[in-house]
Amino acid sequence: MDENGEVEYMENGATKKLVGSRIARKQAEDDVKLLANRIALLKMEEQKAWKKIEETKKKAKDIMSVKQRNQEQMRIKEQRRREKELEERMLLERNKNMKLNIKETIQLTKEQLLKKQFEEAERIKMEKREQAELVNMQKQQEQLKAASIKQMVRNQQ
Repeated sequence: MDENGEVEYMENGATKKLVGSRIARKQAEDDVKLLANRIALLKMEEQKAWKKIEETKKKAKDIMSVKQRNQEQMRIKEQRRREKELEERMLLERNKNMKLNIKETIQLTKEQLLKKQFEEAERIKMEKREQAELVNMQKQQEQLKAASIKQMVRNQQ
């Protein structure tokens, strides 16, 4: 091999190395682009995931808010129901007491009326007895008077 062959071989080797390094650099640039694209894609996926997480948090917060509102409404409804039930029981108890009072008042009024009627009947009986006694006393006085007149008439005759 001559010097030209050697130089040619060296130039071929250098060219091959240069071509190989260009290819490697091109491959590396392509790999960098692919990695950059992959990183960008992963960042977009991460942003989507964060957005989805935030939406899920918001939905969970909304659901909790609705649940709390429903629980509060149920609590208020239950409280109103208990108050109404208590009011109805109190009303029933008051009506029961009123009926009992009315019944007692009627009974007392009946007893007072019967007592008054009995007293009135006793008073009338007593008046009748007194009148009968007066009539008897008057009759006796008249009989005595008639007897004494009769005696006087006899005595005068």
